Amino acid sequence: MSYRIVYDLAATRFSAHSLNTAFPEHGFYIDQYLFFELGGDNNLYESYSTNNRTMQRRVRDWSLIAMGSDWEVMRQLVTFSASCEGGGMRFSGASDTSAETYIRKCRATLAGAVSPERLLQKMGCGVSLQIARSEIEGSSWRQGNIDAEISQKGCTSG
Repeated sequence: MSYRIVYDLAATRFSAHSLNTAFPEHGFYIDQYLFFELGGDNNLYESYSTNNRTMQRRVRDWSLIAMGSDWEVMRQLVTFSASCEGGGMRFSGASDTSAETYIRKCRATLAGAVSPERLLQKMGCGVSLQIARSEIEGSSWRQGNIDAEISQKGCTSG
């Protein structure tokens, strides 16, 4: 039977103040979080060559598994923890992982959430955000705010 292996967890926090500055029409009242998991299935491998030898390692990738306020993120993660009970998910190196252990590690990761810039450094990757442009009244004002926020962060729009 296959199972999911969790290698790492990461979370980033967007303060309500910075979100309200970027998107004043939405009225954020609480910080928002993105929660990521580095994981993969135990029975999927990728091959690569090194020193004229073919090597294999388990496939893994970062996935966004929860987003929202801290309680919304934890609600989703508690739902995922049920996979641990039947042996369908475990942490790397563990023969089994209890739901309580998964929840405890997720809660600690969420409590130590880092800034978006720090998270991108840790993951060594880039993120792009696509926002649909609306043709409603005020869309040029909104687009100006989005463009200003993107240029401040050193990103490109596309």
